[in-house]
Amino acid sequence: MGSSPTPPEPPRILVIDDDEALVRLLELAFRGTRARVDSHTRGYGALQRLAELRPALVILDLTMPGLDGASVLELIREDPELRGTRVVLWSALPAARIAEVARQGGADGFLEKTTRPRELVERVRGWLQAWDGVAL
Repeated sequence: MGSSPTPPEPPRILVIDDDEALVRLLELAFRGTRARVDSHTRGYGALQRLAELRPALVILDLTMPGLDGASVLELIREDPELRGTRVVLWSALPAARIAEVARQGGADGFLEKTTRPRELVERVRGWLQAWDGVAL
């Protein structure tokens, strides 16, 4: 009698945002999914955290003190080990500005911070399925 196949690891999502309340909100929003949500609260050290976790997706705030999200995205895209990481920018900036930074920096998508948690989860679910066949 053969053993049943091992289920795939839950997809990891790394949220990089200095607003800890919003990070907690995202953690709660993804609770009903298979996703495992980790966080980092500043731009500095984000690449090390990313390299440790190897998430399926990074949700990256643009406006953080010190090293901002656009700079973190640039560093991710320049790093040969990390450049293939899926990155979605999210910000309270106007959508046109987020879209411009996403396009220029090579982000895979963007979200406004005004996006409702349920909608955010559904968009992330659709992106991960479409991009990499990953199910939440």
